Amino acid sequence: MLEFKIMDYKFQRTRIDKISRDKIIEQLEKAAKHFNYTEFWWRELSKVADISGTTVKKYFGTWRKGLEALRAH
Repeated sequence: MLEFKIMDYKFQRTRIDKISRDKIIEQLEKAAKHFNYTEFWWRELSKVADISGTTVKKYFGTWRKGLEALRAH
């Protein structure tokens, strides 16, 4: 007879709708500092931050709008 064990999975990813605007701006600031405050591309963000460029694009609508929010901050 086979015995099955039920496993409790815990996902480690944070849903995009759970990431605050402040957290996104904080991570953009971290990347900006890393790149000596020169403009950087969305694919470069995940190399130095805890979020991806895709997260920024989804939250703000476009990468450019995300950078504009960073500048306004």
